[in-house]
Amino acid sequence: MGAPTLHKANRMEVSLTEALARSLGLEKALAAHRDDVVAASNRAETIRANLPQLRDPAAEPFPPMCPGPRR
Repeated sequence: MGAPTLHKANRMEVSLTEALARSLGLEKALAAHRDDVVAASNRAETIRANLPQLRDPAAEPFPPMCPGPRR
């Protein structure tokens, strides 16, 4: 089995990334480190694109948190 590969995410427009950063209160970060904010947004998109797709969105990804018998 080969090494896992990263799928290419659809990149958000830089203007949309900047608008989202401003709406989240990141004006200072955007003014001082614009390239870093855009790079972080791109990286987050790549990570999200590589999350496994759920076969049944209503199914829980892990067993439910049920109280077990006391020891």
